[in-house]
Amino acid sequence: MNWKDYENEICDHFKNEYPDATITHNATLRGRYSFTDRQVDILIEDYIAGNRFIIIIDGKFFSKKIDVKCVESFIGMVNDIGAYKGLVITSKGYSKAAIQRAYNDPIDIELDILNFDDLDKYQSFGAFPHAGKTGVVLPAPFGWVVDAKPEDKVLCYLYQRGLSIKEAKKRFEFMYVNFWEKTNDIKTIDELIKFQNERIMASNPDAKLNIIKTINRKDAKTKIREADIPRYHGLEITGYVEFEKFIFFCVLFTTKEVRNKNLRKLEYILGKIIPLNIKFDNAKIIEKTLIELKSITNSEDRANLRLKLYKYYLEMDDLNNAINVLEEIIVDFPSHYLASKRLLELRKEENNDFALRKELDRYFKLDPKNPTIYNDIIEIFHYDIKYFYDFLIKKVEEFEDKHVLANIYYYLSQISPDNFEAIDFLDKTRKLFEEIFTKDHYIFRNIDALFKAIQESGRMADSNLDDKN
Repeated sequence: MNWKDYENEICDHFKNEYPDATITHNATLRGRYSFTDRQVDILIEDYIAGNRFIIIIDGKFFSKKIDVKCVESFIGMVNDIGAYKGLVITSKGYSKAAIQRAYNDPIDIELDILNFDDLDKYQSFGAFPHAGKTGVVLPAPFGWVVDAKPEDKVLCYLYQRGLSIKEAKKRFEFMYVNFWEKTNDIKTIDELIKFQNERIMASNPDAKLNIIKTINRKDAKTKIREADIPRYHGLEITGYVEFEKFIFFCVLFTTKEVRNKNLRKLEYILGKIIPLNIKFDNAKIIEKTLIELKSITNSEDRANLRLKLYKYYLEMDDLNNAINVLEEIIVDFPSHYLASKRLLELRKEENNDFALRKELDRYFKLDPKNPTIYNDIIEIFHYDIKYFYDFLIKKVEEFEDKHVLANIYYYLSQISPDNFEAIDFLDKTRKLFEEIFTKDHYIFRNIDALFKAIQESGRMADSNLDDKN
């Protein structure tokens, strides 16, 4: 293969990837700053919502790796031409400095470097995240990869190619994906955003929330909510797509400096995802796992294997066996956090109030000083919050520990339907925490912010009442 064949093959690939776009091989564009003609190996021109977008591709048929000087030169050309995406495709790889320079340019353009051997799978870098029978085809945005190793509450992560999720989090530049199964109480994007906004403001009363304009889909409603939370290193931007049975949402964390660049990546995902309806037949893998379980004596290994069994049963809607497996874990590990949380979630789905109250009490007592326990319960009882409110009221009488009581009053103030009662709970919270922590502890800032938010909410309610009268 010579350099002409190399460029032709690249050009043919992108003609297949962008069938509706205008693709020119060996194009010439006038530089907007240099006022000279710039030669472009492959030019892709497309229109989105009436706006012209330009992508330029440079094929490097080199005998050595792309270095940082080559990237510097390409950045200058992309900026001069006015393209918003640039891609260097190389036959011999690239240095670490080159890829870092491409990803970290402050100009509001997207740059990437790709080995020629990876060209065929480049647009296919993605995954099929799913929860139960709900899933999507998820493509990776320009220069990013999908990490399909799920964690609690997260189906998958997305971040820059070449990084680890740990490095991406440290840079505050990554996304995660999750689904919301529609319920009678929350079945639209607007209802979900309202619920999530309440959760954000409860923990971050000084946060600024707003809806920003985004892409439209013909088959589904889309929306983006931006949260500017002062204690974060940047912004939390959530994109939503509402399908028939579930709401897909992708949460982007980004510094303000590269907000626009990363927002386009989020919008790319919102526009490209495809919903899936997944059917599971896990009988064989369940049988194999049960046999494997008999040979394992280590309690921790048995718990991890049982968590897989729980997932297999749940995917097949076998709620009884899923519950039995979680209960087996808790017999060996009474304080196992994840198994305990999953069991409480399943008990909530059952029509058995006695079993639910028993499990709620056990889960709460795992660590009543830990805010995570309270936040988890609020999440699980999001559309039946009075159930948790009544539960906490009874707990006031059971505990004498000041730290536990302070936590109970703090969360009662957040979920109380009455503003005057909520303020009373906050006063009790403050007095108890003053006996535990020094005055510079962050909890007092949270109490002040929550107190202010409750007062403003009360004034707003009074104003609305006056308007009606």
